[in-house]
Amino acid sequence: GPYPATQIDEFHVRVDDLDFVPSNDPALNSPRLLFGPADKWAYPLLVTSADPSGGNVSMKGMPYDARVYTYDHATAPD
Repeated sequence: GPYPATQIDEFHVRVDDLDFVPSNDPALNSPRLLFGPADKWAYPLLVTSADPSGGNVSMKGMPYDARVYTYDHATAPD
């Protein structure tokens, strides 16, 4: 994704160009649609921890900001 969606009516949308078949298996989470600007569908982040538990992993992160690394290759002052 993201995939363009067309509103059909108040409760229905159509997504024509999916490159997968959504699963309706009740043992899995239902498919979800999130709407918004295509250029803001994901935000970079730094993963700060990953805690596996059974078949799942709980992850935590913080927003990525390139300014943090501005002086990574700078020379220390004398």
